Amino acid sequence: MKKKKIVISILFSIYAVLGCSYIYFSDGKLNKILSTKFGFAQLYSFSTLIGFIVIVFSILMILISIFRNSFKLKIDVANLILMFTVVLSLSFVLFGMDNKKIEEKHIDKRTIKLVEWNVADNINEKNIQDIFGKFDADIAVFPELEGYEKGDKSNRRLVDLFEKANVDFKKYGAYISEPTEGSIAPVTVVIKKTFGNYNIYKETPMTRFGTVHLSSTSKNNPPIIGLHTAPPLPGLMSMWKRDLDLIADISKNNPDSIIIGDFNATMKHGSLNEIKRHIDALEYAPKFNSGTWNINIPSIFRTRIDHILIPTNKYKVKRLEIKNYPNSDHLCVFIEIQEQGN
Repeated sequence: MKKKKIVISILFSIYAVLGCSYIYFSDGKLNKILSTKFGFAQLYSFSTLIGFIVIVFSILMILISIFRNSFKLKIDVANLILMFTVVLSLSFVLFGMDNKKIEEKHIDKRTIKLVEWNVADNINEKNIQDIFGKFDADIAVFPELEGYEKGDKSNRRLVDLFEKANVDFKKYGAYISEPTEGSIAPVTVVIKKTFGNYNIYKETPMTRFGTVHLSSTSKNNPPIIGLHTAPPLPGLMSMWKRDLDLIADISKNNPDSIIIGDFNATMKHGSLNEIKRHIDALEYAPKFNSGTWNINIPSIFRTRIDHILIPTNKYKVKRLEIKNYPNSDHLCVFIEIQEQGN
C-alpha cells in the first residue's frame, strides 16, 4: 500500500473513532475524557460544521481522482475510504444532535413560560417587551446581566428598562448571583410574583460566573437554578470541567429542579452525559435550528451551549422558539412547558 493510502487510512480511522465516540457513544469513557480536553472540546462543540467540512473535502478529493483518471472513478483503497468518510460524516451531521418532536395533543395542566438568554450584559426595552410583554414569561434567566456599572445589582437597570417597555416591574422579583471577578456580569433571574415567591440559597456551590439557587415557598412550584459556567479556554479548562461536574451533581441532588443557563458546553461534554433525571428542552427544537451560539454563523452550524433542563418525568415541552437578537452573540430561547398528566 502506498504511503498516501496509509496516511488516509490512519486519518480516517482516527476521525471515525473520535466522531463515533462523541456522536453515538457520548456517555462512554473515551468521550468523557476527550470532550473535556483542550482542542477536542472545541471541535466537538461544532460537530456539524466539522462533518460538513470533511464531506466537502472528501468529495473534492474524489473529484480530483476522477479528473486525474480521465473522468473515471477508480475504485481503489483511497477512494473507498473517502466514500466511506462521506457516508460516515453524513451520519454525524444527521444524527449528531438529539431531536424530539413536540406532542400536538396537550392535557389541561398548568404551563410554565421560561426564557434563557445570555444577554452579554446588553439588553434593551424591546427585549423586555418581547420577553415579559408579548411572551409573558413566568421565569427568565439572564446569565450575563448586572447594573449600570461593575458590581451594581441589575435591579435599578431592570426598573428603567421595564418602564421604557411599558411593563410593570413591581409584578416581578429579581434574584442575582454574587459579583464575579473580571468583566463577566453575574446571573440574574427574574420571576413573576404571581407564579410564586422564592428564597435564595446563599450557600449553593457557585459555577465560575455565577449560580442562583431558588427554592419556592410553595410545594407546587419547582426549584429554579440559574447558572453560568467558565468557558473552555486555555487556562480555564480545569475550572470549566469542574463546573460541568457541578451541574451533573446539581441535577442528581435536585431532581425536581429546573436548571437553566449558559453551560458553555453541549450535553455530550464530559460529566453532562451523566445527567439522567433531566432532559434538555432544546432537544425539541428543529435539528438544524437548535444551536444558541454564535449568531454570526449559519443556524445549521451553531452549537447548543445554552440549556433549559427540565425534570424528565414532571414536564413536557408544549412549544419552543429560538430568537435572534443582534445585541448578543447568543440566541434567546423561549419555551413553554406543561406539567405531566397522571
